[in-house]
Amino acid sequence: RTSGDGPGAGAISSEQVTVTDSTISGNGSGATVGGIVASDDIEIVGSVLADNVGATAGAIDSGLSLSTVHTTISGNRAPLAAAIAARSGQANLEATTVADNLGLDTAPVDPQRSSILVGDAAAPTDAELILASTFVGAASAGTPACVLATAGSNVASEWYNADSDDTCDLVHPTDLPGIGDPELVPLADNGGPTQTRLPSAWSALKDHIPSGAYLCSPGDVSQNGLSLPQGPGCEIGAAERPAATALYGTVTETGTGVPLAGIQVRVRTSANTYVAATTTGADGRWYVGGLAPGDYKVLFRDATKNHQQIFNGSAAMFGAAAPITVAAGDELVTDQAMMFTPAISGTVTETGTGTPLGGIQVRARTLANTFVGATTTAADGTYALHLPPGTYKLVFTDPTGTHIAEWYADKPGFAKATAVTHVDATTTANAQLTPITG
Repeated sequence: RTSGDGPGAGAISSEQVTVTDSTISGNGSGATVGGIVASDDIEIVGSVLADNVGATAGAIDSGLSLSTVHTTISGNRAPLAAAIAARSGQANLEATTVADNLGLDTAPVDPQRSSILVGDAAAPTDAELILASTFVGAASAGTPACVLATAGSNVASEWYNADSDDTCDLVHPTDLPGIGDPELVPLADNGGPTQTRLPSAWSALKDHIPSGAYLCSPGDVSQNGLSLPQGPGCEIGAAERPAATALYGTVTETGTGVPLAGIQVRVRTSANTYVAATTTGADGRWYVGGLAPGDYKVLFRDATKNHQQIFNGSAAMFGAAAPITVAAGDELVTDQAMMFTPAISGTVTETGTGTPLGGIQVRARTLANTFVGATTTAADGTYALHLPPGTYKLVFTDPTGTHIAEWYADKPGFAKATAVTHVDATTTANAQLTPITG
């Protein structure tokens, strides 16, 4: 609901507030905080505060103390503290995800605009922000994750925290300051009583907390209702990825590092039995889950033939690829670079008439007369033969037997054929075939 311009919060205003397994979303206040305000204590467990809008703080404006455990704070908006204003006392955030809250523009922009504001410069009062197994993201570009409003305020990192922009004074050896994008999927039903934001397989938050650590021990439960840990470790933040047996990775171009979209990824057993397939996205990423424990090999293939087909570990052939052993619950990364293969291309026409010839077989051989590749001309006589940089000899053959076969350029055999050399750009090699008459 919206409280308008009165003194109350958009959702809850009280001296003391306790929230468990609840959703506080879509509330607004034109005077104070969009979500919860309390003069004394606020305790939040297993809950989500999302998409609330306030005039001072987006989600929470705390008084003497604040405690959040296994809680997600996402998508809230305010001109000062987009997520939390911890004005005095202590704010303890444990296994909490604070992400993608937005610092609203004002004229002028408040110099203390942040995701979490610690202390109150107007009062003035000092506050302490204590973090454990928590991620704090910046409140939009150029707006810090954490700001200390007074000289006496501070942030204390206990262990296994992360922030996006290195503004939360994360100095514990287990911390991950300034990780940038945490790779969180959008707010969704991932199990449990409330929505959460799971780290993706590529997230730096994934499995960072070792099994047995505080909030990552048998008996602990994540916000999305999973027993901890699910994998070799626990995720930083409120939600845990479910255990999965999978292979995943990113495909890039050799040399440039550019992500390759549309690459076919095929997973096979070490006995060469097909298991699963997928295609890389615009970011070059792929993921194949639901695997049984075992040994696998992965083929990467560019349907456009602009990049050389390759197996995991940059092996050229299936037999040369090292098996990837996947145990139950393993999510193993298998990145791969693929070499750009420039094309030898051209048009095959009929001698005398210039008529394009479709269906002509074009074969390439090395100077040692080793076969390396073949293709067939299209109906308009054009072809493109993608090969690694090198020097080759080409032979053009009409399988219908109506034209005389020839080697490039208009030579009768391999020994006299003109070699074609290409390096990093398309090389043109046209041919004219003489019709067989009489």
